[in-house]
Amino acid sequence: MFSTNNSPDQNRRGTMFSTESSPNQNWSGTIFSNNVYGDDDDIVRAFAQRFGVSAKDPAIKHTLSCSLEELYQGATKRVKITRQVADRSDLTREIEEILTIDTKPGWKKGTEITFEEKGNERPNITPADVVFIVDEKPHSEFSRDGNDLIVTRRISVAEAFTGYTVHLITLDGRNLTLPINDVIHPNYQKVVPNEGMPIPGDPSKRGILKIKFDIRKPLDWYPLAAVGDKLQCYLTLRYTELEQFSSPFFHPPSINEMTSQRRATAEGVFAEFFGSNSPNQNRRGTGFSSNINGNDNDIFRSFEQSFGVSAPGKDPAIKHTLPCSLEELYQGATKRVKITRQVADRSGLTRKTEEILTIDTKPGWKKGTKITFEEKGNERPNVTPADVVFIVDEKPHSEFTRDGNDLIVTRRISVTEAFTGYTVHLITLDGRNLTLPINDVIHPNYQKVVPNEGMPILGDPTKRGIFKIKFDIRFPARVNAEQKAGIRRLFGP
Repeated sequence: MFSTNNSPDQNRRGTMFSTESSPNQNWSGTIFSNNVYGDDDDIVRAFAQRFGVSAKDPAIKHTLSCSLEELYQGATKRVKITRQVADRSDLTREIEEILTIDTKPGWKKGTEITFEEKGNERPNITPADVVFIVDEKPHSEFSRDGNDLIVTRRISVAEAFTGYTVHLITLDGRNLTLPINDVIHPNYQKVVPNEGMPIPGDPSKRGILKIKFDIRKPLDWYPLAAVGDKLQCYLTLRYTELEQFSSPFFHPPSINEMTSQRRATAEGVFAEFFGSNSPNQNRRGTGFSSNINGNDNDIFRSFEQSFGVSAPGKDPAIKHTLPCSLEELYQGATKRVKITRQVADRSGLTRKTEEILTIDTKPGWKKGTKITFEEKGNERPNVTPADVVFIVDEKPHSEFTRDGNDLIVTRRISVTEAFTGYTVHLITLDGRNLTLPINDVIHPNYQKVVPNEGMPILGDPTKRGIFKIKFDIRFPARVNAEQKAGIRRLFGP
């Protein structure tokens, strides 16, 4: 910012405000106006233009966490912010303000709500807008896909064939009962119109509600197969109805034909689902192993192949956020997290257990670092439990911000301090008191760089990044005649 050709002891005239004019040149052509009676803001405005200071601070963005209930019905949320407000003498004070946000039915993740110029006030700079960005909280029952809602129910094979009733409480508190008499196969979905999320702009319209099913395979097929004629008769009837409904060549059959057709269809439905013509038929030569002690999973392999569904080898990873303070990522820390999971016994029954997972954070870990606990998800038959993955997130710090391995602090100082010297006092992330006197002239692009005071380098904690101190120079709103004369005496002929 300052001329690099002048020695440190040289008179400052002609160094700060003009890089081409001679020290004795008239002020015209420099960043000051040559009109003594010009606008008092000329100096500050020219200074800002000379060094590219923005006319408006960039937007301050916050996450607004909303439940699905709040996004379904709408809600009023109140958020407290803290901001700096300047008076006419350029002194600032901190105030708290409550912002009210009325969420609208149908709002989605990513919706932005802007409060204009609610950032910190400072001279000659328009305060930043404060922007809240909607994020959807996970729901215990529903997931969302655009304007649609999805529920997944885990049912047994018997329920898939003999009927199942869905009971649920909607997002606006209604009890919904949906009897399902169809045969539920792996790709089956129950679609309920107008029970999804409200459509933004027209809350009278809604998306759809989809009910999906996770069919729980029994560990042992034979008790199910032994249910006998009652199950077979029901399956015969249901499958026949489906077959008749879908066939363009259907004609009402005679009693003998219907009896024969039901018998054939009963064998067909079991062949389709389980790879066998009938659960009561001799197993030899069917989709069952001819050895009664054979692999029971052959039945379900056929079941999955017939519907184009491959057996999931392992559930997808379950991901959680692990919030860490900068102190924890600087020094390392031990964090304990409680999880709840389903554990299955040999009979296929599950029970809920709680488990404490211990995570030792390492010095230098960054946002996005992943810690994996293998197979700590819910247990269910014939599926490998999911891995549980924790993803590091950095908590905001009141003093420091992080940029890779570097740490940054910004201090707000007056113009007087910028020219006459300033001392930085701070407490490091490991609790040390750091004092840094700065005798340089501080301009808007000035940074004080302190080596080896940044974050530890992962893999070599003896090395650290750098520590940068940036400055926000507070300019006066007005400069009186005496101050102008003093500035001219300092910088002018």
